[in-house]
Amino acid sequence: MSMGAYKGKEQLVIGMDVGTTMLSFSHLRDGDEPRVNMIMRWPGQPAAGGDCKLPTLVRYDGNGRALLFGRAAQTNEDDLEDTYLAKWFKLWLHPSSMRRQFNLTPPPLPPNVTVKDIYADFLRFLFNHTRGWLEETIGGNLRDSLWTRFESTFVLCLAIPNGWDDSQQCAMSRLSFVSEAEASVHFAIAHAGIGTWLRADSAFIVTDAGGSTVDTVIYKCTSAEPTLALEEATASECVQAGSAIVDQAAEQLFKKKLRQSKFDDPDTLEAMVNDFEQNAKREFDGDSALVKTGTNFTDRPRNITKGRLRLTRRLQRRTRAVFLGPMNAIADSIDRAVRRAGRQCDALLIVGGFAESPRLKSLLRDRLSAQNIRLITIDQPTKKAAAEGSAYWYAKRFVVARAARKSYGVACSVGFDSSLAAHQARAHTAFTNLAGNKRITGHFDLLVTKNQIVQNDANVRIPYYKLSRKKPQFADFHAKLLCIDDENPGYWCRNEQGYLLSGFEHTLTLKADLSGLQRTLKPHIDLVTGQTYWRVNYAVEVFFGQTMICASVVWEEDGQTKKGPVSVIAYSV
Repeated sequence: MSMGAYKGKEQLVIGMDVGTTMLSFSHLRDGDEPRVNMIMRWPGQPAAGGDCKLPTLVRYDGNGRALLFGRAAQTNEDDLEDTYLAKWFKLWLHPSSMRRQFNLTPPPLPPNVTVKDIYADFLRFLFNHTRGWLEETIGGNLRDSLWTRFESTFVLCLAIPNGWDDSQQCAMSRLSFVSEAEASVHFAIAHAGIGTWLRADSAFIVTDAGGSTVDTVIYKCTSAEPTLALEEATASECVQAGSAIVDQAAEQLFKKKLRQSKFDDPDTLEAMVNDFEQNAKREFDGDSALVKTGTNFTDRPRNITKGRLRLTRRLQRRTRAVFLGPMNAIADSIDRAVRRAGRQCDALLIVGGFAESPRLKSLLRDRLSAQNIRLITIDQPTKKAAAEGSAYWYAKRFVVARAARKSYGVACSVGFDSSLAAHQARAHTAFTNLAGNKRITGHFDLLVTKNQIVQNDANVRIPYYKLSRKKPQFADFHAKLLCIDDENPGYWCRNEQGYLLSGFEHTLTLKADLSGLQRTLKPHIDLVTGQTYWRVNYAVEVFFGQTMICASVVWEEDGQTKKGPVSVIAYSV
């Protein structure tokens, strides 16, 4: 299927996937079909000319200073002493609920270093290499003009797990974010030839099986011609069952196998895990595999010949078990999404580094065949799907509606209604405001329900008002956005003491400058006391259907609607 021409201003877009790190770039020009290329030649890489994959590693000294990156950090090629390797640091940004699923504990961070520090250092390294690579590989006058013109305005699109919320995204602000599955569907549109079977009202599944997380989204095609338009059919699934889970399980298996042998040392174990990750894991079909130990030694009782561990029938069963837990979790997450969507899906497109596993593809093919769902693979290295797809996403944005992963709302007060049982139970907490109205606090004003499909441009308006005895001077406005992983969150979000009820989380703070409302203040008379008070009305519009939650403040002034910006701030990371 043709991507179609890009429509918009000329732009340089850099797409990024920070798992096993890969970067892409696209020089977008109005009227041209987008073309995306991968960034190559990473420092320290053997045969670097054709390798777009970079290990996500940073080596630090004890003072928190970054020394080496990528492959150089892995091998410690400078033989630096008293250093610390930061790896799998992406896991520290995963919500704790995701980490608990497989008891996956991220390696400790180096001393005097935070997750934000690591990302800042790593992104700086990526940026510097990308700049040099573009200057070196794009020749002629175009080389000079491209980087010179876009050095301060290029767009960086980061593909993130579907399970991340806005707290994780705000940890790396000033970037454009797209979910890994949404980036992958744009990659699939460019490379999978889905135009031969994709029709309006058809549905298909996209699963991005990466290193740490596996994301699954079901898309419904609402229009195929002349413009492709996709909607999420239900909330996405995100399970921590990627290939890193398999690597950790294999590491424990090798530790047990090598215990009290000549191979029982950290270097040999690391060599075996690396070889397993790069070779055996991708080739293992359930029957046979070899794992190199990085030595030439032989230990026949342990089935090691000339440094190669042969997986015997007994060990093969254990190896199959290494794969089985994460693979079943992936298949189960796909089943959950299909059941929630409640409709027939024509195909499953599977991408990501773990998608190259023949064992995973075989299991999914068997599970899906009973539902008449075809497994479709892509004739491209799909490990680059998120990085390349994020650049295509910026250019085309085929997804026009998304499903809410949680229910969102705000805590508020409501008018007291003695006919409601919920209000009767809290009648003793009611209060009377300056306007003489009896109200009660702790109500959850539901804005978006979990699994609700929200259009890109649809907003939810939250009305607010402010009362004051004296004419107030407006400054900043703050509102706490709450969420809960429940389609039926209930009437209350706070108990009588004002604390959040179980299940509710403060996910974001909406902050706005209300000084522009000063001219809209109007005096009112309290009908009970006869005293004057001041009132101002305004609203906050929140957009839940985009790749990130965004908002604006709205008010009426002299018969005209005015709008102002709202900052969306993470509560915690």
